[in-house]
Amino acid sequence: MKAVIITGGIAVVCTLLEVYMEDLLEDTSADFIEWLQGGSNSFWNFIFQALEIITAGIFIFISAIIYICGNRKLGVMGLTAGIFAACLASLFKMCFCHPRPLWKYSKINAIKCHTDFGAPSGHTFSGGAIIFYLGYFWLKNGQNIITKVFLLIFAILITGVDRTYLGVHFYFQVVLGYSYAAFLSALLMRTSVERFMNKLMKNIKHVIIVNVSAVFFVIVAVFLYLFRNPAWDETWTINFKNDCNRDLTSKDALFKNLTDTTLAFAIAGLLLGYYKIRDMRTYSGLTRDNFIISIIGIAVLAAVILGVEKIVGMIALDFVKIILYCASRFLAGFVVGYFIPSLLSKINKKRPTEQLILSEDLKLQLIKIDDKS
Repeated sequence: MKAVIITGGIAVVCTLLEVYMEDLLEDTSADFIEWLQGGSNSFWNFIFQALEIITAGIFIFISAIIYICGNRKLGVMGLTAGIFAACLASLFKMCFCHPRPLWKYSKINAIKCHTDFGAPSGHTFSGGAIIFYLGYFWLKNGQNIITKVFLLIFAILITGVDRTYLGVHFYFQVVLGYSYAAFLSALLMRTSVERFMNKLMKNIKHVIIVNVSAVFFVIVAVFLYLFRNPAWDETWTINFKNDCNRDLTSKDALFKNLTDTTLAFAIAGLLLGYYKIRDMRTYSGLTRDNFIISIIGIAVLAAVILGVEKIVGMIALDFVKIILYCASRFLAGFVVGYFIPSLLSKINKKRPTEQLILSEDLKLQLIKIDDKS
């Protein structure tokens, strides 16, 4: 409870600062970004654009691998933390409606041209939630603490620096994302959440609750999109047009955030799969072959979903897009939650046990967590 109070207090303070000191924070941050971009060139631009893609998915990917090949309870909580944080980030952006640096300041180099609002950073909220949640259990066994702490701090810093260097977030939008991530992680570690997840595996009613919650979440986002009338500075449109050669309006920004809130259905699909796979007690193990098969399965799924959503985005009406995004993301969550681990278990039954490639300390930690549950 102490962790929830502390992280919640920090999140409240950061929220108040973002609301009441927005101009000051953005002005100082713009100077910092200008300095950071002072040594930019095509090489560093490429590196940081690659880091944007990596940091957007690597923590979700790690959680998925843990879920499919290692500890289902730990993996599903990591996935839930990351995806739910991404949904909340998009919903909060629709509430704050604060600009991105490249919109507001022409002096900032628009290395990436994002069309949704900026506060809080979705990367730091989503990635941070997983880092804090999984990192807690990773550190819990007490082995190689210094190395692990260094890696966790490095992941936090590199994500934050990447978001500011690209000119897509002010530094305090990054801090705000991490403050919310810490609070969400603390909430997910509560015993009440663990009890709910235990009940979810035994009772379809709890799966229905999750699905109804996903519908309600998207409905709230739809109402924000329809009735939110944010303050809009025309210089944002001008700067975006000059740097990105595209038009931008407040409705464009709100709609992009609205589409991202449909990720709530990925959680609904994931937890339905988690419920259905409850009787599959033997885990596949993180062998080389299992790891490769999991990568291929996740990559194929991502390619299909992204391809379908790209086509939908080009040809469908807005309200149809929302419905189809909800369906595609529910399906993606269900495939990760049920089909891939189920397929892997069937494959493993047909071949002898292979040597695990998990480090000994992580294997022991997963066993301890599983025993506790």
